[in-house]
Formats: sequence, C-alpha cells, structure tokens
Amino acid sequence: MIVMIRIIMFLVLTFLLHLSSISQSATEIRNSAYSAYKSWRTNKAINSEKLQEAVQFIDEAVQAKGGENDATSWHLRGFIYKDLFTTRRSSEKASNYRSIAIESFSRSIQLDKEGNLLEENTKGLRFLAVSHYNDVVDIIDTHDPKGIFQAEHHYSEYCRIATELQSDTVLNERNVEYFLAMSTAHRKIYETDRDEFDNHWQISNDYLNKVLEIDPNSFKALYSTGVAYYNRGAYNLERLPYVDIHDLMEIQSESMRSIEIALPFMIRAYEVDSSKIQAVRALRIINFNLNKIEESKQYELREQELGGIQPK
Repeated sequence: MIVMIRIIMFLVLTFLLHLSSISQSATEIRNSAYSAYKSWRTNKAINSEKLQEAVQFIDEAVQAKGGENDATSWHLRGFIYKDLFTTRRSSEKASNYRSIAIESFSRSIQLDKEGNLLEENTKGLRFLAVSHYNDVVDIIDTHDPKGIFQAEHHYSEYCRIATELQSDTVLNERNVEYFLAMSTAHRKIYETDRDEFDNHWQISNDYLNKVLEIDPNSFKALYSTGVAYYNRGAYNLERLPYVDIHDLMEIQSESMRSIEIALPFMIRAYEVDSSKIQAVRALRIINFNLNKIEESKQYELREQELGGIQPK
C-alpha cells in the first residue's frame, strides 16, 4: 500500500522590522500592525483580538501610498495571515488566509532587492507549501469520493511554491509518490462500490500511467496496472450468473480482454524484479485463466522456488 507521509515543519519567527523609505503614514500603519501582532504573540489568550487588529492595519498598510511597494509590509502581512491561517484552520476562510499569506511572502521576495528578508520569507512559503502537502495526505487518507478531487489543487500549489522558491527543483520522485497514492485512493473508492464508482477505476489507472511516463520500469505501477485489469475482468466474470442472457457473451468477452491486457503489464513487472513473489503468483493465475496451462505451471514452479507454495 502506498502511504504518503505528512511533513512536519516547525517555523520559528525571528522578525525584524527594516525601516524603508516609504511615506510616514504607511510606516505608521505598518508599525501599528506590528505592535498589534506583537501583543497577540506575547499572550495569545488574553490578546486574541489583537491578531484581527493586526490584519486590519497591515491590509491598510499595503494599500497606502508607498506601502504597496514596501517589502517589509508584505513580509509582515505574510506572517500575520500565516498565523491567521494556522489558528483558524477549521474556518471557511482558512484557505483564503493561506492564499493571502503565500501571495504576501511572494510579493515581499519580489520587492526585497537586497535580500534582507529572503530567509524568513522562504521559511514562511515553505511552511505553507508543506501545509498544502499535508492537506493532500489527509484527503487521500479519507478515501472520500467527492473530496478526493480536491487533492489536485493542494498538490499543484505545493509544486508551484516549491518551484518558485527554487526554479531548478525536480519533483519526479515526489510526483511518483503522489501519483501512486492517488491511484490507490481511487482504487479503494472504486472497490467500495464498483457500480456506483466505476469511473474511479479509470482514474486510478490514469495515475498509474503518469507514473510509467516518469519511470517506465516502476514495479509498483506495472504490477498495480496488471492487478487492476485482472481484477476488473474477474469481477465481471463473477457477475455472469446474475446478468441477462443477451449480455452474457459481451460481458464474458470484455472480461477476458481485461485479463489479457493484464498479462503484459505483469510480465514487465516480473522482468523488472523477478524476486517479487506477488508478480509470480499473479502470472500463474492470469495464465491459468487465459488457459495457458504450461505457462501457468512454469510460474507455479517459480513460486515454489520463492517459497510461496509447497511442492505437490
């Protein structure tokens, strides 16, 4: 089973205000925002209203004359909205708070020509990118037929921020992990009710195809694709006693085609790693169902060699 592991990142705020050559009014508004924010951080329980006060001030600061191009104001806004997001994760506005925080950190980086705030801006963006990734993990773990589609947005945001922070970032390994996990999630949804959630079978396979585009020799993707086609064919064969006689031949033919499609994927998986007993066992069963008795016996012997079954 493919499991995506939550990433834990702790962000320590070491915030320094850098005075800039903006108008006094914008500076004063920004400093009021910082003062309210600092009061909230000093005692969050007693000064809970100070965070919202800081939000109002900092939004005004970045709209004030001179403030719209002040890296420090956008930097402060990023931290204020990040904390608004983390303290109100369950609210309907949490997603919007995170988006504003990301936008603010990114804007600060663009305006910070000397790079004085780069390290802290980067930490803030990484923290928020990780929060998107962890949302992906949570969504996948629920196997919710409707909610599963939200994972794409969060993973896209994670990737976008990662490449924004480092343009030469290569995400192939992370993409493979994500595609395999999404394939497994959609397959499990399909298996809860194969008729109602039939479309999830194809979606699951589409993610496996994405893995094979990155790594054509992925044992997990090849094996899982073979299993998916075989199980689909086997499931349809199990339904034969309950279908109308007019549908019998069509379903039987379709089922055998699925099992035939499974075979080359499983052969390729075996070629990638012939020590995997699950691939050997699958090849024995698939060949047997295709009436390839000699081939099935060969894989039975190989399974015995690997200790999967006892010799007769």
